[in-house]
Amino acid sequence: MNSSAFPTNTPAVDTVPHPAEIGAKGYALVFSLLMIAVTCFGHVLGVFNKKRDSRFPLVLYTGSAKKDMAAFQTSATAMVEKGRKEHPGKPFFIINDMGPYLILPPHLVNDIRNIKTLNFQMWLKDYFHNGATEFEPFVGASREDELFQRVARKRLTKSLKWFEYTLSSVALDVIARVSSKVLLGDELCRNEEWLELTKSYTVKGFMAVETLKQKHRLLRPILKWFDPMCQDLRRSIDHARRLIGPVVEERRRNRSEAIARGEKAPVFNDAIDWFDLEADGKPYDPVLIQMTISVSSIHSTMDLMLKTIYRIAEHPGLADELRQELLDAVKVDGWKKTTLYELSLLDSVLKETQRLEPLSFITMNRFAEMDTTLPDGTFIPKGVRLGADTGFHFSSEYYDDPTRFDPYRFVRWRKTEKESLSHLVSTSPHAMGFGHGQHSCPGRFFAANELKVIFSHLLLKYEWKLAEGSSAASLPLGVRVAANPATRVMVRRRPVVELDLDRC
Repeated sequence: MNSSAFPTNTPAVDTVPHPAEIGAKGYALVFSLLMIAVTCFGHVLGVFNKKRDSRFPLVLYTGSAKKDMAAFQTSATAMVEKGRKEHPGKPFFIINDMGPYLILPPHLVNDIRNIKTLNFQMWLKDYFHNGATEFEPFVGASREDELFQRVARKRLTKSLKWFEYTLSSVALDVIARVSSKVLLGDELCRNEEWLELTKSYTVKGFMAVETLKQKHRLLRPILKWFDPMCQDLRRSIDHARRLIGPVVEERRRNRSEAIARGEKAPVFNDAIDWFDLEADGKPYDPVLIQMTISVSSIHSTMDLMLKTIYRIAEHPGLADELRQELLDAVKVDGWKKTTLYELSLLDSVLKETQRLEPLSFITMNRFAEMDTTLPDGTFIPKGVRLGADTGFHFSSEYYDDPTRFDPYRFVRWRKTEKESLSHLVSTSPHAMGFGHGQHSCPGRFFAANELKVIFSHLLLKYEWKLAEGSSAASLPLGVRVAANPATRVMVRRRPVVELDLDRC
């Protein structure tokens, strides 16, 4: 097994030297590239237009492709809704902040779910500027050998007064600490530097991605060296290496020494160990892997946690029903992992929240690496970026009263032919909160259990309600639907705690 936490045979992502190394020549290079960009601008626009195949209609929200690109972050919902109305059940293009983007209707979801030529990894690298150094943790799940996916699938899976809070920072702290405890063990789950790094890197990373998108594609590999946010991301990755590297090195050394003595190698039941075992000696970067886990799990889990807290607050009496379900389940089975399977109402509340407010209303993002024809004859040309519409989440043919929040919706399904689709972790064209198909979220089973454990503690220990005048409405950010970080919630500790889970 590779004994180094920093494999020497990992290829460099960036070939452009740092400005500190090239001095004045670096600025000359920037100027030269600017001139090249101006000269080539017309050609680039031609390539830009070719990526939109004329057989699919282009839906312009503002009447101008340039204006649509600028308006995407605030008007993406309206753009897609306009396309749905003008071309029901048909693919159509919109202009997002990267250019033409093909929106597929929900009925094509099963057709594209496992087509290898519609490549999620290529889309991911394209979105994060070809996996540049600053964004490597965002594309860690795109390894060709699917190491990340294999590990996720096989190994994870005081005052009584009311106080007013904005819970976004609290929820982020909780998710970061719980995730680090399970995935990284005691060495790092209590390390405040690591926890702060995992919380801040994702936010800074997405901001840097959007900033670079405003620059010409040809100039991004140079300009990123001068961008303050990109510089901050590089410092964060270096900081992570200083924190995680010694832990990985020590574990590998202890394992090698134990084997040399003829003893059984120590086993650490956490993600650091899982990736080492699953890699089986093949080179990988354990530091980037751990940052990838944080990027792909902490903020998305926090988002669903906040949205569910707000939904419970909006429905008086629901917390009491959830609390009673938990007490009844623990009374029968005790407090253990299998108890979580009995929390069908909590599972239903989480799934219903995700149905109405998925993290993104366009999912299953892909990049067509070659011409592809779907089973129904739909032709997708090489080079097209595409995603699937989650419109079936609101299908009246599939859901009764689909726009209403019904906490018991999926509890009732468990007694019907839809039972297999009733669970939070189940995916389908009508439930794509975790994606669907080959690239559906491999960590969703872990996330579901993590959320159920957290809500079990919250329900027993606290009461909460929305502060007067506060709105729980989510915020549209492009195609994303983010929990409102400014929502104010009144919280107090419950005077009587029927069950102390910390002692179970």
